[in-house]
Amino acid sequence: MTKREIISLTMREFWNAPDIDETFRFEDIDPCNPTVLALEDALKSIAVDTDILTCSDFGNLAVACCDTCHTMYPHFEMALVYLAGGDAAWVCCAIDRALHPKQAPEADDSSLVDLEDAIRLLSISYRDDNP
Repeated sequence: MTKREIISLTMREFWNAPDIDETFRFEDIDPCNPTVLALEDALKSIAVDTDILTCSDFGNLAVACCDTCHTMYPHFEMALVYLAGGDAAWVCCAIDRALHPKQAPEADDSSLVDLEDAIRLLSISYRDDNP
């Protein structure tokens, strides 16, 4: 898939605009659209018609893609990563973790907030503010 195709596909799927179909042209996209600006920034190191690997190219990893990355805000959640051979890939967080396991945060990372502690602290704070 090329940078041009990634931007066009994201515009079609994210904006779900009825006038954006398979015949939609990259040149018809408003260059000031915030989604386009975010994608252009994320993909700025890639030429418009350069081939970029995507999640579908990594089926051999047997990893389920992240639905949030692909559907909620793909222009912010997807990431351009570089592979050891120098190829660029536009991937979700799940594929990125599978490709770069040493860079993924550990499950017992002390920087993560314990949900029960957060609820307890919020509860105490709420009671102190509302007698």
